[in-house]
Amino acid sequence: MNNLQKLFSLSLILVSQFSFGQLIVTGDCNVNNATLTTVQLSDLDINNNTGGPNGANLLQNGPYSASECIGIYAGNDSQLESHLTPHLNIGQSGDGLLNGGGPLTGNEFIDGLVDGVANPWFDGDKIDIDGDGNATDPGWINLAKFDVDNNSTSYKSITNYDETISLLISDVLTFTFECVNVGGDCSSINWTLTTDIDIAETVGTVLNRSTFDHLAFVTKAGSGNQNGQGNQDDKGWAVYDFNFYEIFGSEAPGAFNFETAYSLAGSIDVKPGDFSAGLSHLTVWARDPINEPTTTVPEPSTIVLFVFSLMLVAFRKKRF
Repeated sequence: MNNLQKLFSLSLILVSQFSFGQLIVTGDCNVNNATLTTVQLSDLDINNNTGGPNGANLLQNGPYSASECIGIYAGNDSQLESHLTPHLNIGQSGDGLLNGGGPLTGNEFIDGLVDGVANPWFDGDKIDIDGDGNATDPGWINLAKFDVDNNSTSYKSITNYDETISLLISDVLTFTFECVNVGGDCSSINWTLTTDIDIAETVGTVLNRSTFDHLAFVTKAGSGNQNGQGNQDDKGWAVYDFNFYEIFGSEAPGAFNFETAYSLAGSIDVKPGDFSAGLSHLTVWARDPINEPTTTVPEPSTIVLFVFSLMLVAFRKKRF
């Protein structure tokens, strides 16, 4: 390799490192600053603009803090997003920030560990999206982004692996975000996610998956006020994850499942909380696992007939 080639290769490495940067931790996030407070049934019919959250809060042992969080990281996740906008947005490895397309690995919340200790709850496995027999994909789907300055929510879309069918996320769920303002900053945010009553069936037509087992919020604090030196503090970003294997497993057996349409609600404290400045924006991701085949349990009458037949065969063998 000549000197020019070496210099070009080195330049590419430096550009790559500069583009994504290293994850510089400027503080520790606190799972207690993000909470899931309510789970209700949903009868939302987005096509007909009817329905919504329905009935009482089904959580008997809540509210729940986030299962895990990572950060606080220096910089702006939006700068990463400009390089890492998901292509198909179906959870492939390297496709988007939470799938390991940049400085994150994509395994932060499905690695079987919580703060380096074995997770007592199942938290999901990697999946095989391309069907090559190797489960290498984290499975995170980018749902929506809320921008505080514009008070607007933009929804994403998904496209199946063959790139023949696309679906707008706004066709299967809706978000509401409400800032609590203190001193001109979005100090905390209340959020609601309501899924369409037919979400499992609709998503299943695009993907061979129809549920989500994790819900993650990437929060970015604003630039904040200038400090006494005339410089703006670096407010950074963090990610809060809710593991529904853990949450549903902490409730009464059979109370929840991954096929029912629910409406979820909670809040994230930003200031005071993990940041000294208010919220600038947040993005929401859901991890969508592969549907597992349902095992059919024989009817009791079938079991009785089967056992009776075995007894009859044994009796006949003994007799002859």
